[in-house]
Amino acid sequence: LLSGVVSAIAISSLNLKNETAGLLFFLVIAFEWVGSLQGQQTNVLIAMLLLLAFHFLESRSYLQATLLIAITTFIKIFGLAAIALYIFYPRKGRLVGYSIIWGMILAILPITVLSCDELSSVYISWYNQITGDYVQYSGMSFYASFNKLTGIEVIKPVVLGISFLLLLSPLAQFGK
Repeated sequence: LLSGVVSAIAISSLNLKNETAGLLFFLVIAFEWVGSLQGQQTNVLIAMLLLLAFHFLESRSYLQATLLIAITTFIKIFGLAAIALYIFYPRKGRLVGYSIIWGMILAILPITVLSCDELSSVYISWYNQITGDYVQYSGMSFYASFNKLTGIEVIKPVVLGISFLLLLSPLAQFGK
């Protein structure tokens, strides 16, 4: 239900010229949309939240846009990639600042229903799940391929950190 409501809001925010364009847009995404909903996946919700975040970025409603991007990041980590959109908008510092604030708020929000120990346990479990998946699939990664080709062992956190900094480097132009 939530995905359907967010989809309706997001599609209507596109300001399409007429109803036919809206219907055409929905028909283009319909098969993936229905399949994702039937499989009870969050992909449609994330896509529509990001579409809505784009709408808010375009209308310079940065507080709302950054909240939606932060929410998608807490649903699935790849929502974090939407931060790359910030390079196309003025007030990059404000966008980054809002994102950090929303991230902190969303990270501690579960404390309203969990104890500190329970929340800590949840985050430790989440971290272990992510790193476990990483180890499981690392044989198919860039790192494993690079190691096999060159014999050089890559320090994965360093490469990830450098890659992340390179991704965010355009945001360093805060004044523009």
